[in-house]
Amino acid sequence: MLIIGTFLRYNKLKKIFSRLIPAENYHIKKELLTFPYFEVILIMSRWLVGITLAHIFFGFLLYYIKGEFDFRFHITAFPLALFIIPIEMTGHYLITENEIRKYLKSTQLKDIAINRNTRMRITIFIKILFFIFSLVNMPIILLLSMNYLSSSKSGLQNPILHMVIITTILLYPLLHISYYIAKNIKENIKQIKVSLKEVSLSNFEEKVGMLTYDEFGELAIYINKIIEKLKEMYYSLIHLNKNLEKKVEERTKELQQSFEEIKKLKTQQDADYYLTTLLLKPFINLNIQNKEINQILEYDFFIKQKKEFQFRNHEEEIGGDYCYFDEIRLKDKSYLFFINADAMGKSIQGAGGILVLGSMIQSAIQRNKFFKEDQILSPEHWLRELFIQMHKTLETFQGSMYISCVMGLIDINTLSLFYMNAEHPNPILIRKNEAYFLNPENNLRKLGLSIEKKSLFIHTYQLQKDDILIIGSDGKDDLELPDNTINDNEYLFIDILYQSDYTLKGIYEKLKSYGKIKDDLSLLKIKVKEPALIENEEIKEELNNLQNEITELIDLLANKNLEEEKLQILYEKLKYYTNLVPLDNKMLLLYAQICFKIRNINEALETIERLLLRDPKNSSFLLIASKFYEKLEKTKFKENIPGFILSILENQ
Repeated sequence: MLIIGTFLRYNKLKKIFSRLIPAENYHIKKELLTFPYFEVILIMSRWLVGITLAHIFFGFLLYYIKGEFDFRFHITAFPLALFIIPIEMTGHYLITENEIRKYLKSTQLKDIAINRNTRMRITIFIKILFFIFSLVNMPIILLLSMNYLSSSKSGLQNPILHMVIITTILLYPLLHISYYIAKNIKENIKQIKVSLKEVSLSNFEEKVGMLTYDEFGELAIYINKIIEKLKEMYYSLIHLNKNLEKKVEERTKELQQSFEEIKKLKTQQDADYYLTTLLLKPFINLNIQNKEINQILEYDFFIKQKKEFQFRNHEEEIGGDYCYFDEIRLKDKSYLFFINADAMGKSIQGAGGILVLGSMIQSAIQRNKFFKEDQILSPEHWLRELFIQMHKTLETFQGSMYISCVMGLIDINTLSLFYMNAEHPNPILIRKNEAYFLNPENNLRKLGLSIEKKSLFIHTYQLQKDDILIIGSDGKDDLELPDNTINDNEYLFIDILYQSDYTLKGIYEKLKSYGKIKDDLSLLKIKVKEPALIENEEIKEELNNLQNEITELIDLLANKNLEEEKLQILYEKLKYYTNLVPLDNKMLLLYAQICFKIRNINEALETIERLLLRDPKNSSFLLIASKFYEKLEKTKFKENIPGFILSILENQ
């Protein structure tokens, strides 16, 4: 068996080393790694066959000499085989593995990685298991041997000496294998340690050699892969660091170019913004030269656009909120014109809407100053015509420009308020320290949206001394509260008014303390400083007398005892009265009837139209208007009936 084993080993090694050419290094290493396995198979075959044949031969020999078969001579055969075969297999495997390690450490073979998917033959677990199995078997062999040696048939003079010799023989392979197992583990750990140490010193060329065909060999494959990845990353970082300054410089240059382009575009944009603000400034007026208006009324506005910008040394803001005051003359009376508007869109779009709106308002103001035809209009008619003009102009933009606004007139003598609300936040009146919304319903649609002429109406209100009128855009309500919600309570602004001193600056500061303003903001304030003319005691007495005289004349008219001359006097008295008290709808309706009766048709129609503009659904106004229509339908005055009256009557 020894000769056969030697022959097989010779052929195996000859086959391995016949491939000592670089192209075959992979196969050489693989063959060397699997050679210990070949050795294990060879040893196991040799001992299984050898022990079996030896005991058979020894048994026949004893039987031939002594003529008997003593079982005790063979009782150790089986446990001896269980001890020797595993210990021999493990021992030869480790010895062979140890001897070929020096070849596997060579530079030609060390760095060659064997496919990790190749199945391992003998693992560390199997090696140690064989070793422990042999160790456990050792006491059994000693016990059986002691039993035989202590018998009288053994013929031994000193059995204890033989026991010591047997024990020594058994201990030697165990110690030998223990040494090689420890050395195997130490060598693998050592080279892993050396390799990782070199990696820590930034040397990625020191690889972990696959010296065994077990878990350590597989671990070496994984560690080498990690080292390769670290090497790639390391040199990639070095490359990046070497080129970082250049790349940073290139990137900085690109960013600088982009920044310059953006800056250039922003400068152009800010220039456009600035030119637009210059165009807007003539449309924003706060100074009125009429001393009478300035004596009776205190007026002011505050605008804070959302978009702020700087052009050269000018810090400006641009947006779609707008406020304006001016003076107009109607029927020989002075009126304060005011408007607070909010154009759709942000910054330049909103400003574009205000440019269009401001141009139309300036046109209307200038027309009133220079054309008598415009000055003979009533305040209701003048507001209506301006509203229609603005609406028709914005309607041509086909939905790309809408404006909400509150615009109105205040009669300086009577403190009568006339205003129209186009989907704008309702005005707030503060009287005797109590604030409330004026006319919270029946507002018009935004300028630029489709409307019908018959749907137009005008709000009226009688102001008193110390009244304060506050009008603001929706920026006063669009607050981002501290809990990151948007305010939806319109009465919050009234609470803010109570906490302020009613100055626009104070209101603005109070708004900021409640939350972040999310939109353009504009506030308009009008305060009445002097009482109305009708509050004068002499005028009051005169009005009382006038009312009594008118009542007497009406009674005569009812009894048909009123002469034509008296009818003319009634007309004059009613005209004078309604001029002093223009918001007395009852007297104004009577005035319209008297005008019609004395054949002053145009004035009658104008007056009834004024009343219908104030309240299009009032049954008394509609009744008188329908009577006028019936009487004029078949006359030449039919064409004089305003289309507004006709449209309302057709809808009834």
